[in-house]
Amino acid sequence: MNSIELNNKLKEEGFKKSSYSLAEEIADEALYLRKEKQGWCVYYSERGLKTGILHFDSELDACE
Repeated sequence: MNSIELNNKLKEEGFKKSSYSLAEEIADEALYLRKEKQGWCVYYSERGLKTGILHFDSELDACE
């Protein structure tokens, strides 16, 4: 699964768009999926603080 497929799945499942961010837009109190220089990062952001940061080598692993 890639980020486009993940986005479609989250929409199908009824998740609020404000509860996650798969692009560069800024959301508060949301889960984030970001492409970084060294791979992919998934974390929760609240008031600008990142918590639960996980790093992945591939987009597939990060989306799963």
